[in-house]
Amino acid sequence: MVTGDMKQSLKRVEMIARGLAPGSLRSVFRIARSAVYNQPVSRGVSAELVEGASVVASRFLLIERMKKGAVAAEVGTFRGDFAKKMLASSDPVELHVIDIDFSKFDTDLLDDPRLFKHEGLSHEVMATFEDEFFD
Repeated sequence: MVTGDMKQSLKRVEMIARGLAPGSLRSVFRIARSAVYNQPVSRGVSAELVEGASVVASRFLLIERMKKGAVAAEVGTFRGDFAKKMLASSDPVELHVIDIDFSKFDTDLLDDPRLFKHEGLSHEVMATFEDEFFD
């Protein structure tokens, strides 16, 4: 039986291997993975959850629209470059960064008391937050 820790470790190894592979090999891997794995279809989202939502042309415009003092998250932070911009521009009271691997994350950012690091699979980490936790 595969445990949650084993699944997370396997996913981490997969992501590292994909990052080291040339682009053409990554494409082949994606095609093979989609043929082998039976991935579930995403659930629909109720209309009330997207009521009042808007689309922005870039994530940098999103920062401009964020309210100051918000509780925010960055899912898939990698090195933390965008998290650094969020902390400087939108001045959140809390910024939760979520990633499966923080080995390349800018460790200087961890000194910021507003930053909270969550390591794990994005969907599993996000499921640990209460509804309406984020602004």
